[in-house]
Amino acid sequence: MTLVDKRTNPVEKIKTNPPDWSALIPVLPGYGPRSRELYAALRRLIETGALAAGAKLPTTRDLAQRFGLSRSAAVACFEMLISEGFAVARV
Repeated sequence: MTLVDKRTNPVEKIKTNPPDWSALIPVLPGYGPRSRELYAALRRLIETGALAAGAKLPTTRDLAQRFGLSRSAAVACFEMLISEGFAVARV
C-alpha cells in the first residue's frame, strides 16, 4: 500500500524511507471501532504531512500485530484510505 499525493500523478513513484510506526502512532486513542481509530490516526498523519506521498505503509498483518487489532480491522482501515483516495494498493 502506498500513499497518494492528490496533487500529483498517483502513478509517480516517490522514494522515501519507511517511517517509524512506533513513534508516529504510539497507541490508538481507545474510542470507537479500532479500524476507524487506525484510519483516523493514519489520515491525520497524511493530512499533516507526517507521512509523505509515496511512503510505503506497513502490511495489514504488521499493523494488526502492532496495535492489537484483527487483520480484518487493518484491512478495513486500508480500504477506507483507498476509497477516499489517500492510498493505492500495489502488488
